[in-house]
Amino acid sequence: MTTSRAALTTIVAHLNDGTRAHIVGRIDAFPGHPAAGTPVEPLTAGTDEAATDHDGPLFALVSVTWATEVTTHNLTTGDTVTKYVPGFLGPSGTSWYLAPVTATEHGFRLIGRRAAGFHTARLPELAGIDAPRQVNVHDFPI
Repeated sequence: MTTSRAALTTIVAHLNDGTRAHIVGRIDAFPGHPAAGTPVEPLTAGTDEAATDHDGPLFALVSVTWATEVTTHNLTTGDTVTKYVPGFLGPSGTSWYLAPVTATEHGFRLIGRRAAGFHTARLPELAGIDAPRQVNVHDFPI
């Protein structure tokens, strides 16, 4: 989809192949990867350099805080309790990556399911965001 919808606040990131990309927003996901079509929260800090998909690839900065859904059953009462347990039978901590987005009438959304390809991105210092300086780019369609 080609569009001229502009992100009003962006952060420029440089991919390992030299491509200049724009981060237009972010997604904080829990307990796993966000679904395709997830809306992107616009950035509140960055440059006032508007960007469209005509200016290079557009991405969301995604953070995934990992947890495993655990349901326990009380055999006496029949009640069930579900909790999310970090680091139990799966990854732990927080993963960070860039995911491609597309413009819609109501803002930007994640494009389909993607996995990490061979690209990485160097991020600038991000005020108020505790992201690493280098992240994978999930640009490989699955």
